[in-house]
Amino acid sequence: LAFGRPIARGRLPRPLRATKDDGDGDGEDFVRSANQEKLKQADDAVKNAQRNVGNSFMSALDSSGLSKALGIASRKPKDPSPAVAAKSNPKAKDKGKDLGRSGQSKKWVEARKVLVDGGLTSVSGVEAREMLKREGGKAVLVDVRPAADYEDFHATGSVSAQFYRYPDSSDMFTLSMVRQIAYAAQGVQPVEKNKNFVADAKEAIGGAETVIVACASGGTMVETENFPLGQASRSLLGAADLISAGVIKGKAYHLKGGLNSWFKEGGEGEGKKDAWDDTSGRVPFVPGYSVEQDAEELK
Repeated sequence: LAFGRPIARGRLPRPLRATKDDGDGDGEDFVRSANQEKLKQADDAVKNAQRNVGNSFMSALDSSGLSKALGIASRKPKDPSPAVAAKSNPKAKDKGKDLGRSGQSKKWVEARKVLVDGGLTSVSGVEAREMLKREGGKAVLVDVRPAADYEDFHATGSVSAQFYRYPDSSDMFTLSMVRQIAYAAQGVQPVEKNKNFVADAKEAIGGAETVIVACASGGTMVETENFPLGQASRSLLGAADLISAGVIKGKAYHLKGGLNSWFKEGGEGEGKKDAWDDTSGRVPFVPGYSVEQDAEELK
């Protein structure tokens, strides 16, 4: 397992029409590409593997009596999935469908509310550069990509606070290794959530009052038919965490189109590499699966 670099990269085909059946027979039409379906299957396989390992471990403890001796409660059945809940409770049907769509997770629903309530504004690369120039040291561009990617190439003058990180030796012999191996087998770069993200970002932001959060592709909060709540991204999820933690003292902004747009619009960069490696249309390095964040319907 090679840590620290993408295992497989390539342009995604345009999304194809697919049907998701939530068990009630009527199905739900939405867009998912072949690679997205592959990532979903990998995600499901990882979750099933983790669940089976956990259940086997708890069963062994219960049967031996160790769980009681150690004060560990027996594992209780998990709450039903949104689809199952919708089937048993018709009133929950619509909510279950929304949360079951790609990019419409419960985490994103909650984060989006934080962003809306916090007054997050999306700005283009040109607008961001004008803002940084006008406000000087009072404004900062925060790059939330993994630190290794930031070091390879980043926007000139930006600071790094990784939202997700590439696994390292500290992740050896942990349950997360199961997930990492499963993703690697599917050709997907495994990542782990950076537990120190808020603290790292606070240090990187320093005394700046205006904060522009950026990742590679950007995501969107624009509502569409396929994605009624927009599309999650690392920069949007990271911005939500910073707003919730009260780290951003002034105005919070999000770089629309991400660093791909920043460099397409003439923004300067620096790093170990000679130029920016455009990731438009590629799968972002996040757990689970997602859609093309630069897809036309998401602009």
